[in-house]
Amino acid sequence: MQRLGNVTNAVFIDDTFNVPFPRFKQLCRMMIRKKYNLNWFSYFRCSNSDEEAIDLMAQSGCKGVFLGVESGSPTILTNMNKSATVEKYQKGIEWLRQYGILTFASMITGFPGENDDTVQETIDFIRETKPDYYRSQMWYCEPGTPIQNRREEFNIQGEGFVWRHSTMDSLEAMDHIDRMFLTVKESIWLPQWSFDFWIIPYLIGKGITLDQFRDFMRQAHNLLTLEKASLPEQQKRSHQRKYLESMVAGAKSWPQPSYVAV
Repeated sequence: MQRLGNVTNAVFIDDTFNVPFPRFKQLCRMMIRKKYNLNWFSYFRCSNSDEEAIDLMAQSGCKGVFLGVESGSPTILTNMNKSATVEKYQKGIEWLRQYGILTFASMITGFPGENDDTVQETIDFIRETKPDYYRSQMWYCEPGTPIQNRREEFNIQGEGFVWRHSTMDSLEAMDHIDRMFLTVKESIWLPQWSFDFWIIPYLIGKGITLDQFRDFMRQAHNLLTLEKASLPEQQKRSHQRKYLESMVAGAKSWPQPSYVAV
């Protein structure tokens, strides 16, 4: 990277970048030792971290991490078979903030078992931990994924973006996502399509500062909040159905999975 001369920002796209853990610390120490002087961004698993690792990340130039939190509800994390716990995410975000590393928490709304209470747990988690940025996207009911082995248990019907199970359907999930957007003030929402966390290192490379980006997104968030809050219920439902239709149409062009649930 040093031989390239003008590289100032790097993105590590491996979503298991800090696995295995000893190797990850070695990589951070190597970057410190070689004085790359890069800003770098990556996925990060709070279930595989400690304070020393986050200190090494900061020293080696880490400026921000993508956290696949998925849910603030222990019940939903269990249903997802996630190894990380709510407590690990809470501690991880606290350490990352302490060492000046920007955090983006990615959430999923509507996974089987989701209900009003579990969504509220996620909202409470975001408001309490205060990641710099967050987003929640609707669960995608994809054939071939492990949860499909439990279709009867959760009474899962439909697929893709149009589904229902015993405790929620896709339109209800969209309502909860809107509620999350309108409720959370402690963290800034990042849009999903073409403007999520990975736009940050790109814009930094174009000369935008982290403060400028934050201020821009805060203003955009506030304006969209006003618009969403003022929509009549009928118009909101119309927008939601059109959004679902557009997502379904787009998904038809996606490659079909060539695997089976195991």
